[in-house]
Amino acid sequence: MITALQVAKAQAHWRRDPNDFVARALGDTLYDKQREILQAASSSRRVSLCGANSTGKDYLAGRLMCWWLHSRYPAKAICLGPTFRQVNDVVWREFRTAFRNARCQLLGEMYQTPRWEMDDQHFAIGFSTDRPYLLQGFHSPNLLVIITEAHAMPVAHTDAVKRLNPALVVMTGNAFTLAGEFYDSHHSARDLWGPFQISAFDTPNVQQRRVVIPGMVTWEDLEERRKEWGEDSALWQASVLGQFPDSLEDAVVSLKLATAAVGRDAEAGSPNVLGVDVARFGEDRTVVCHRRGPVAKLVWKTRGKDTSEIASWVARYVVEWKEKDARDAVRYVVVDDVGVGGGVTDQLRRMNVPVVAFQGGASPSEANKGRYANAVTEAWMLMAKAFQEQRVSIERDEALISQLATRRYAIMHDRRIKVQSKEDMRPSDSMVRTAWRSPDEADALAMTFCGQIVTGGFKVWV
Repeated sequence: MITALQVAKAQAHWRRDPNDFVARALGDTLYDKQREILQAASSSRRVSLCGANSTGKDYLAGRLMCWWLHSRYPAKAICLGPTFRQVNDVVWREFRTAFRNARCQLLGEMYQTPRWEMDDQHFAIGFSTDRPYLLQGFHSPNLLVIITEAHAMPVAHTDAVKRLNPALVVMTGNAFTLAGEFYDSHHSARDLWGPFQISAFDTPNVQQRRVVIPGMVTWEDLEERRKEWGEDSALWQASVLGQFPDSLEDAVVSLKLATAAVGRDAEAGSPNVLGVDVARFGEDRTVVCHRRGPVAKLVWKTRGKDTSEIASWVARYVVEWKEKDARDAVRYVVVDDVGVGGGVTDQLRRMNVPVVAFQGGASPSEANKGRYANAVTEAWMLMAKAFQEQRVSIERDEALISQLATRRYAIMHDRRIKVQSKEDMRPSDSMVRTAWRSPDEADALAMTFCGQIVTGGFKVWV
């Protein structure tokens, strides 16, 4: 039996390696996806787990809470859920089981109610409430908050949790919502979270087609659901694949298409073009995207640079790229010419850089005037077509992915398509508005598909 003193000495190691704690101290076995998520919790401030039914989300949450309390001091842990049954009978039962069946002598005292305590500064509690103000007062340099059934948690409650400034927030839930903090953590706010998704096909029982872990989803379960629901149904997507149903029919690029393009195997080609989205506001970013045929990379992000600095950086990048391979020189630099971007355009012209001045509100190319309301819509829809036809490869950039998947479009009375303007995308609520970020990365990529280039109706200044 490992002593309490040995446990204390092992805290520093276990803080960095939670999977070692689960294996050695608790004697439990996690499967690959669970280990990946648990390790992420050791270095992240926010983790959001969307999982299929019966894939071990609550089992993992119970072990995570046990690890947190035995790898740092002082520490507090809160388990919050929409119902007391979910907190007490599901997550806390997993915590209690892990604690009582541990291989070593763990610290603190486990109560029959959802409470574990070592002293006044080191404890864990679980509860549900319909009054978010009751979440006030829980403060610790090592505060963990686990939100179970997060898809059913009101926004006011998740906002109250964030006001506690926890060291780590972990949300677990199912893909049974199309709004709220949990949904946003896998869509518009995914770059602020560590979003993870567990499919039934990630679990040992399904992979081995036999019962490895009792109570977890089985291959036979999936076959029944396949016959009952069909693989194209929203229920299959949410309950089996752990994916939010692709029902944002007005999204320009669906999350599924955006994530499928990450790391896609593709060879660089033509056109060789830069898209430059120039920042207008203090929190906005200037972003440069370099696309060579299907291969796109965000090569520069910056804030607070003036037009001269931006133009100089772009010109230097173009020259250095040509020096590497004159046959693969950058052919066009598409600059967002509206507002301050016009200064970048003018300076690049004086530097003899081939510039396409892009104005999102201008008319689309002649070939698409009857289809799209303006140039920015044309660029985004041509980009979306490339995603649909699997002609785009991007690097993993959560801001880019979230922006691609959340910009919407509408069909106007004259049947032309128009993408949502940035002002329409900006939330009206002042608190949410301050956290909103302009879709700079996605705009930079979209500009590399501008109609002037794709249809050949471009005008280049040098």
